This record gives sequence, C-alpha cells and structure tokens, in this order.
Amino acid sequence: MSSTLAERYNLEATRLMPHMASDLQVDPAINTASEIDEIVFRRSEYLGGMAAVLLALIAFDGRVAARRSRPAKLAGLPR
Repeated sequence: MSSTLAERYNLEATRLMPHMASDLQVDPAINTASEIDEIVFRRSEYLGGMAAVLLALIAFDGRVAARRSRPAKLAGLPR
C-alpha cells in the first residue's frame, strides 16, 4: 500500500519540526505538492516556506531511493 504525498509530508513535518507539526499538517488524502503548498501558504508565508522545504526534501529522498533501487552497471562487461 503506497502512501499519499500528504501522508509523507505530515510524517516529515512531525519528524523534523514536532513543535510546529500541527500548524503544518494537511489532509492526508492530498496527493499534489501544489495543493499542499497552497493550503499551508494561505496559513502564513512563513509556514508556506517551511512546507516548500519539506516537499523538496521528500522529492530529494524519492530520487535518491530510485537511484538506489536501480541495478548497478558493471564496468567493462558487454551488454
């Protein structure tokens, strides 16, 4: 079962900023970064900036995980 972007976002907000997690939380059904950003930015520009950073961290983690899951190329072996 895969999680929505908002579920991952809410977890990261709680993990990295537990003192502000309630201000950063969004509906867990949301699955687009733009919607999360818009909702949190409407609360305040400061929170919107934090949301943007959290979303960037999630995207970066996703790219790193995708690279790790690819099989390593063996140098010098024919294809």
